[in-house]
Amino acid sequence: MSKPLFQLDVKGVKELQDAFKKYGKDIDTSRIILDAMVASGKEVERTAKQLLNEKIYETPAPPFYVRTGQLRAGTVSDPSAKSVGGNVEVSIRSKMEYAIYIEFGTSKMKARAFLLPATEMNRGQILARMSKALLKFFDAHKSKVTK
Repeated sequence: MSKPLFQLDVKGVKELQDAFKKYGKDIDTSRIILDAMVASGKEVERTAKQLLNEKIYETPAPPFYVRTGQLRAGTVSDPSAKSVGGNVEVSIRSKMEYAIYIEFGTSKMKARAFLLPATEMNRGQILARMSKALLKFFDAHKSKVTK
């Protein structure tokens, strides 16, 4: 059997799992966690609107097309996060019915995705923000971990 190219040892995983079990639903409804999710949603919303500017609003419109800015204005993130089935969620969506055609394209129009790329572009910031929120949560609830 060959040696792995690299090895990563993570210490404290069992303790972390035990801590999560002790917190139960507290972590799902924590203001610290929910606020971090809302901030992440707002960041993705801003990026999606920037992508719309670059991909749609800064390119010449076809002669039959009138730009209203409704797609950009209708792209929103939830003002609050919610706990659903043990997951904390925030939605970023467009209120415009035709947004799905812009995002995924049609048989006659290529996709000009803006929501999925905005999420991917912010992945690192979201993970950092959520990690920081979890550390803050654990710090605020030390007494449960040590019991």
